[in-house]
Order: sequence, then C-alpha cells, then structure tokens
Amino acid sequence: MNSWKSSKDDNFSVVSDYFAGMFHSEQPSIDQLAPVLDSVQPRLSYRSGRFLDSRFLPEEIHRAIFDMAPSKVLGPDGLPALFYQKFWHLVGPQVTTVCLSVLNVDASLD
Repeated sequence: MNSWKSSKDDNFSVVSDYFAGMFHSEQPSIDQLAPVLDSVQPRLSYRSGRFLDSRFLPEEIHRAIFDMAPSKVLGPDGLPALFYQKFWHLVGPQVTTVCLSVLNVDASLD
C-alpha cells in the first residue's frame, strides 16, 4: 500500500529499498546453470588453459610499468607512470608485492 512519506528517514528508506530492489539479482544455482554450461564447448587448448591459470611474475609487473607511456594517464593515486618508472628502485618492491597479491589471488577461495 502506498502512503505519503514526509520524514527524512522514511524518504531515505523508500529510495534505498527502491534501488536495492532494482539492482538486486538472484544468483542461479548450479542446477539451473548446468543445461547452459553443458552446451558450451571448450575453446581453449589444454596448453592455453594452463597458461591462463599460471601465476603472474614480478618481471611481468616491471615490464607492464615500464611499457606504459610515462605521462599518458594518471593512476588512481594521481601519479603518472613516470613516477613509478623514475623511482622504481624505491617503490618497485612494494608495488610488485601489492600487484602480485591482487593478481595471484586463488580463484578457488571465492
């Protein structure tokens, strides 16, 4: 039943509930997905699959940083790639550790 809401808390609740309902979805069970997944044929070779499952290496982080255009785009921290390239000897180990901890998360933990 609709009713007029006049308090700030009531209005917040109405808006919050509206958008929560709009952007909420039910996650299908594996039983519901099975027919769809059974019809999907693998497209990767075993070798390609193993490559995609491999862990990222420190050298790849270094290469990615130094392959970036030095002043093209600022990172989320507001610093250009040039900062990391110029001060890699100081920040490289920490940057590498953080990147590898994000990139090499074990997907089976989800």
